[in-house]
Amino acid sequence: MILVKSIVRSLLADFATGIFHFFVDVYGSVRGRFMKKPAHFLWLQHTAPYKMVAQLHWELTGGVYKIATVIFGVCVLFGVPWELLLFLVCCANGNRMHRWSQQRKSEAAVLVRNVQRFKIIQNKEHHNQHHNGAFNKNYCVMTNVMNPILHRIRFWEFVIRNLKILKIHPANGS
Repeated sequence: MILVKSIVRSLLADFATGIFHFFVDVYGSVRGRFMKKPAHFLWLQHTAPYKMVAQLHWELTGGVYKIATVIFGVCVLFGVPWELLLFLVCCANGNRMHRWSQQRKSEAAVLVRNVQRFKIIQNKEHHNQHHNGAFNKNYCVMTNVMNPILHRIRFWEFVIRNLKILKIHPANGS
């Protein structure tokens, strides 16, 4: 049961970070009022994906660690199940896994390469589908599991369509 709960929490973290990635990619703007810093980070990562590999751990994860720490701190007051802690740790390390999918195979640690080969975490081939020129799919960067499901059910198109009803339009004008 613990293994199943751990897998579900990891997939939920992949989905949660994918939602954030989607909103920054589609609705963020380096010149906008909202999400400037994450939009700049993803813009840089899209124009020069390999630069992400050179970033320090704190540059990749610092902002998410700060948010996760605040959430965790508030939850401590109410009693924290281990599942929430696992979810927050997975979310906080999402960009680290994202970086691994950008690395050349020769640069990745043996453990990372093997875990990617067995598709436990996202591999380079899967992530490269996000870098297809339009950056309009595969927003989840931790596993190879969530993106095919979300693509099949047209989840991102559903979100965009419904936000347009609320007069919230993508930053690129589509």
